[in-house]
Amino acid sequence: MKLYKKLLIPGICLFLVFLAVIFFYSRSPVIIVSDNNFISLYGEKRLKNQILLSSIVLFRQVKPVNVADNAENEMLIFAITEASKKPFCVLFPLRFWDAARVYMEQFPDIPAVLLRGRNTQTVFSPEPISGNYFFVKTDLFTDFYRAGAFSAILDGDKDHLALVFVEQRFMEISKEAFSESYNKTRGKEKLPSFYVNISHFTRNEDISSALIAGIGAEFLERHRNIPVILFTWANPAFISKDVMIVFDDSPPSIIIPAVQKVKAGDKDAEIPSKILFFPDNIADNAILRLLKKAAKEHI
Repeated sequence: MKLYKKLLIPGICLFLVFLAVIFFYSRSPVIIVSDNNFISLYGEKRLKNQILLSSIVLFRQVKPVNVADNAENEMLIFAITEASKKPFCVLFPLRFWDAARVYMEQFPDIPAVLLRGRNTQTVFSPEPISGNYFFVKTDLFTDFYRAGAFSAILDGDKDHLALVFVEQRFMEISKEAFSESYNKTRGKEKLPSFYVNISHFTRNEDISSALIAGIGAEFLERHRNIPVILFTWANPAFISKDVMIVFDDSPPSIIIPAVQKVKAGDKDAEIPSKILFFPDNIADNAILRLLKKAAKEHI
């Protein structure tokens, strides 16, 4: 009798785990499309880790479909159907919009999610399409707003110059969002300097921090030991030691919120970038705590 009682609870736990595993694999998976060029820059191990995390959080399989950079639409759609005949949804980076259109024609009941990052928000406009699709794009205002708060925290009590290197197409929204948050967090007004071309930067005065959003990568080579906030999805292994924070709006980083938008029926959604802190590059733990607190407050 005592042995029975000892085995009962472990037996129930094992049975529940077995049921959970069965339920997990019985659910329709999420498919995310990618190509070899992206994976080489993003990092294969990093992609696998993000896929695993997304699968655990969503409690359904997330299956990557990786194709050659010049793969035809038919080959891509064949690869998707091989991964799953009836997925919960398929995530297409916007560069695959033509394949997404063909897929929706063949599988109108399956949601196709078009992921529009910073790099494609204003420079690429696909033809109108019809079908069961969702648009998910990077929330630029929130990204620049949070970057402004982070920059102010990194500046601390310094009264030096904060720099923002940003593409011309994002100048208006970056000035509004970044400046508002920067001054609010500092508690006093001091406008950062915005540049759309690194060659225009000629100041020699003390610099407190720099945001590099699309342009200005040369700054990292010319100026050392200055805190940098970087908008990129490239593998962190290639990033300078001066980078304290990265804003990552890559497709793998937003799998979880994108699928949640599909479940909520949000056809046209904006999602902030995933924020990566680099504790080894941030020497002061108090500053790191302030940065993480600000990240939660401004999401």
